[in-house]
Amino acid sequence: MFLCVFINPTSQVDTPLLKYTVVIDAGHGGIDGGVIGYSEKTCERDINLDFALKLGALFNGLDCTVVYTRENQNGLYDESAKNKKVDDMKKRIEIINKNNANLVISIHQNGYTLPDQRGIMAYYKTEQEASKNLAQVLQNRFIKNLPYARGEALAGDFFILNECNALCVLIECGFLTNPEEEKLLSSSDYQDKVCFEIFTGCVQYLVNEGEICINN
Repeated sequence: MFLCVFINPTSQVDTPLLKYTVVIDAGHGGIDGGVIGYSEKTCERDINLDFALKLGALFNGLDCTVVYTRENQNGLYDESAKNKKVDDMKKRIEIINKNNANLVISIHQNGYTLPDQRGIMAYYKTEQEASKNLAQVLQNRFIKNLPYARGEALAGDFFILNECNALCVLIECGFLTNPEEEKLLSSSDYQDKVCFEIFTGCVQYLVNEGEICINN
């Protein structure tokens, strides 16, 4: 099975990644709901999962192995754990390592105390050049194709990035605390659009690195 991914009107990718493993991490889960939206009707935990499943469906088309850290609303922690948040995050790293991930994409939604902040942002692992390069490729696509995208990709001080040895980026898809962006992030059509940009940006990076070939 081959998937043609159009990066520009005159080029396409049709090379499968049969030995490539992508782990898609839907942030939060269970008792950890993450950011609550401006309307108080949306929860980051739920929207992260929507994005993760849509993104995974796109990567499945490249014949690579797709692994999700979670596929439902539950957390990964043991109920007996004293610190469920820490236990949950450690379980995520265990999944990544167990599956020998080539690429890890952690999906999140942002929040702020004031409702004026908005925009998608890619974060990379400090001192991991490949992560920085991938994050900037993604951010460039966001700036070109999505509304309100923020500036250059940034180094992120996040557990998943800090503890993950594989190529890893973390995407804050937007601000649930901004009323306009909350509506966008809750929209299936907009989720599809964001996931396509993440997916296509990753393909573009893999082409640049020679992992897959492009036909012009």
